[in-house]
Amino acid sequence: MFLKYFWPVISISFSLGLCLANIFLDFSKREEFYFFSLFLLFLILSFFFFKLNKNSYSNKLPLFLLFISFLFFGFWRYLISWPDYNDKHIIYYAKQTNRLICSIENIELKNEQQKIKAQVLKILSDKGETNVSGKILIIGEKFPLYRVGDILEVEAFLEKGSKIANFDYNLYLKRNNISLFSSYPKIKIVGELNKHFLFKKQILGIKKYLISVFDFNLSLESASLAKAILLGDKSDLSYEQKDVFSKSGLSHLVAISGLHISLLSGYFLNLLLSLGCSRRKSFYFINIFLLFYLSLIAWPPSAFRAYLMGSLSLLSVYLNRKGSVVNVLFFSAFILLIINPFLLLADLGFQLSFLAVLGIIYIYPRFKEFLLKIIFKFKILKCKKIVANILDIFSLTLSVQLITAPILIRSFEQFSLVAPLSNLFVLWLIPLIIIFLILGLILSFLFPFLSSLLFIPAEVSFEYFNFIAEKSLLVPKSFINLEINSPLFFCFYYLLLFYFIFKTKK
Repeated sequence: MFLKYFWPVISISFSLGLCLANIFLDFSKREEFYFFSLFLLFLILSFFFFKLNKNSYSNKLPLFLLFISFLFFGFWRYLISWPDYNDKHIIYYAKQTNRLICSIENIELKNEQQKIKAQVLKILSDKGETNVSGKILIIGEKFPLYRVGDILEVEAFLEKGSKIANFDYNLYLKRNNISLFSSYPKIKIVGELNKHFLFKKQILGIKKYLISVFDFNLSLESASLAKAILLGDKSDLSYEQKDVFSKSGLSHLVAISGLHISLLSGYFLNLLLSLGCSRRKSFYFINIFLLFYLSLIAWPPSAFRAYLMGSLSLLSVYLNRKGSVVNVLFFSAFILLIINPFLLLADLGFQLSFLAVLGIIYIYPRFKEFLLKIIFKFKILKCKKIVANILDIFSLTLSVQLITAPILIRSFEQFSLVAPLSNLFVLWLIPLIIIFLILGLILSFLFPFLSSLLFIPAEVSFEYFNFIAEKSLLVPKSFINLEINSPLFFCFYYLLLFYFIFKTKK
């Protein structure tokens, strides 16, 4: 029992520790040492009682002690993620105008703006220069364009993020490892490109090339969808497009997720096998390919979670050992939260991705079984394969919607009722779209004079995708607007859902 529930217990308790730390802890008082000491104490006690009663599988005391241990570990991890308040960190200079030297780490072009993530190097003052650490977000005009690695001198009023309605901008900044932000400061380039960013510049160069191919060969709407689906770049999606996809329940298809990672892995595996590569060697090549792809799309948590789960599953096959998908899921979540504890509270993609997989594991089989009973009862057995595929998509969509409903309602204040229908008409198309885009990119590189023709299948597919998204909203009551912010309601909702899951568990 102890080993069976090890990863779910520590992942859940660690997450709970992060949440409680965010609510109750005072960051002006540094108490990390005490929380880490309590973590070690209860961890040792847990393994002591496990060894003492290892033949008694019903003994729950070691699991309880393990839960308490990682609860304190969550407190400790959250505390150390906040910087010390001193003049060696940029957060010390909040709410004042400063002259500083920084280097650009990342640039995002969005809504006629440049959002520049920069590493602060020095603060300039009349007394001289002070070396500081920390990162800031600079929001500036679209032009002039800057490049990753540029050294800037910035005169800026630095601010902390604030909480607006249900959105905590400070946590959002911390989720991206950013301490402060500044809007439209004075900027001057003072240095050459830094060799430290050579790999990142090459990756960005490849990404810019791929984006230019899409922009040149596809219509404006189709190119924005291609960049979102294959490169994780949603900056060119218009507000109207995002709104239509949200209301029709198709937003998850235009965001990099486990579906995209599994499809790309499958395509690459089939290519390697067709070239005569053994499955064991393919394991290494697939991991290298996925790490490169994750670097290309800037490591979104949902994709990284899918990569971890896929790699661990492949590793279990490689080692000829049976793995548990539940343990792999919770282990992946734990690793991601260790790396960045703010994902749990400030990253919608991480929340939806994790919950969606839980829904597929625990709710999807029950929905499918229920629908199969109805089919057998009414003897709807014509075209078995088609009916089975329809059941799969319908059950899958309903399962994911049911478990992610509170997060979606809290974030967007609306809920799509037509999602099972729209997904039924579109979900099958995503593998084909990815194939069309990859083939178009490869063949247009080899035969650039035919590039416009090579992307016609992708263009037609995107036209169909947009058509279904728009027409699904013509269905009466296709979506409803809801404004529910009560934590008690969400807790009650998930308690009922978990009760249903365990009540129907075989």
